[in-house]
Amino acid sequence: MMQLAPDAYKLARSTDPETSKAAAQSISLRLKDSHRWILNWLTAHGPATDDEMALAAVDAGLVSRTESARRQVRTLREKHELIVSAVDERTGIQRTFVNASGRQALAWVAKDANGHFQPEMFAGYA
Repeated sequence: MMQLAPDAYKLARSTDPETSKAAAQSISLRLKDSHRWILNWLTAHGPATDDEMALAAVDAGLVSRTESARRQVRTLREKHELIVSAVDERTGIQRTFVNASGRQALAWVAKDANGHFQPEMFAGYA
């Protein structure tokens, strides 16, 4: 049975076949410059929706399509857990904003490993 590297457990379940575990092993969980840029932008402009983060990344020339940016945002949220719900402190409910389509969209904020954002983590990625 294959032993997973640290953090690879986030990408494969213990019940997955060996091929899935091998694929999880091969994926880098390190932050790319584009991920750092998104976190820096979110800290400066957040809370924000997925759409807002994706449009900012396209406008900055980081990516050419919003779909690519949304995948990077999702990776930061689901794999790295560095983007978390923007919770209204009075109600305890995740905040929402109206997006470009006129629908309500969930709002997100950036955090560090301790649950707090430290701007110096992302210095040089403005």
